[in-house]
Amino acid sequence: MAEKSKQIVRTIDCIWRKGLPVSEDTLFFLETTFGITRCSELASILKRTDFQDLDMILEMLIYPDHQTRLAIEPFLGSFGPDCGDIDARIAVPLYSRQKIILNYPGRPSGVPLRISLAQARLYVNRLFLNRTADSDICKTLEDHLTPQDVLECKVCLRCAGLLLNDKKKEMFLAFIRNVSGFADPVHGLFEFFVDIMSQVPDGDDPAAYLLKKKRQEKKMLDRIRHFEAKKDRYSMEYLMMQRYPVPLDSMENTMERLKQLDTVIHDVLGIRTLPRPAPQALDLGRFDPEKDMSAVIRVLQT
Repeated sequence: MAEKSKQIVRTIDCIWRKGLPVSEDTLFFLETTFGITRCSELASILKRTDFQDLDMILEMLIYPDHQTRLAIEPFLGSFGPDCGDIDARIAVPLYSRQKIILNYPGRPSGVPLRISLAQARLYVNRLFLNRTADSDICKTLEDHLTPQDVLECKVCLRCAGLLLNDKKKEMFLAFIRNVSGFADPVHGLFEFFVDIMSQVPDGDDPAAYLLKKKRQEKKMLDRIRHFEAKKDRYSMEYLMMQRYPVPLDSMENTMERLKQLDTVIHDVLGIRTLPRPAPQALDLGRFDPEKDMSAVIRVLQT
């Protein structure tokens, strides 16, 4: 464990020295919230210890990207390091390096940034090193998928932090065993599947929830089509004045989700429409054809 911790620290330190990328979301936040549109403006703000929102900006800048997660995942194995050791083994050694280089898009040289111990701890906490992955799922991933897909899927599971009951775990195992023939690369569809499974309430049947989700997406697609038809006839201003409900998503996104749901439900998992439970028998009492038939006919005619 000690050697793996050192490898994690060395890997992260190397990434920090090469440069931590400033994400598109962070750039958008900086521009819309603070009017920061240039690297020089960001560098100036980072030097101002009296800036009121500096901690908020640092929280967005010092964030592990996907490539960092992929780089350290091989050192974690099926189970993350002991939670009690993370601070001493990872965060404190990283803090001793203190300096991070921020790579601002379009700038050949990065922005140097000194961090505090609290910021180093926050960065490490966001790596979810203490989360454990189910050993059966990890073994099934390794048996059925390519090494790159295995790595991507393990990172996805670590970030999701799912708690799997028996039904969910069984469905995960079936998904992994069957998915390789229906998606390339696999991890994209796997990430979609993890997101859907994270929405399944405790106690619900996962298969029934997937079918319910598909019905909801079909209804959403119908609403979008109706809305688009209305837009062809009326202006957007008129529809807003009439308080016509505006769909919360686009037709392209909804159709893509439906396509992925079809692949997951029917191609990968082989789920068909769930049988409805048989109706309970009702005791109608004794039926006298001579006396009661006229009553039945009256009911049928109403």
